[in-house]
Amino acid sequence: MKLVLKLSLTIVAILIVGLVTVAAYPPVHFRGYGLSDWFQWIVTIGEHPGTRFAPGFSEAQFAQIKIGMTKREVRTIAGKPLYWETWASGRSDGIGENWSYSESVTNIPDFHLRDVRFNSQGRVVEVWKAFLAEGEDSF
Repeated sequence: MKLVLKLSLTIVAILIVGLVTVAAYPPVHFRGYGLSDWFQWIVTIGEHPGTRFAPGFSEAQFAQIKIGMTKREVRTIAGKPLYWETWASGRSDGIGENWSYSESVTNIPDFHLRDVRFNSQGRVVEVWKAFLAEGEDSF
């Protein structure tokens, strides 16, 4: 009897976790998060005032950025980034740029990362939508 009760409670717990996941995952996924980022976001209690976004930033507009777009197209869609910097891609296409649309406003890296990387021809090669939690390695 104890085994049946234990098994029943385990099944109920799994069902509750599954329902919470199904209920919470779609809105978070809309923000551009995969399952790992979703988990980090939930574990650190959701919204983080430690994130500063570029003026006029919109998740919906940022989600429109695609690989291969030009700098002009990205600027038209997402506006001016908070800052940009050059980066060595480590590939044959040389030096590119990284545009950051968000940053941490604290010394703790719990923030919503929104970056776009361009190759030396000014085309998007990576779009970063992630939640960085304290202790995680950045890219």
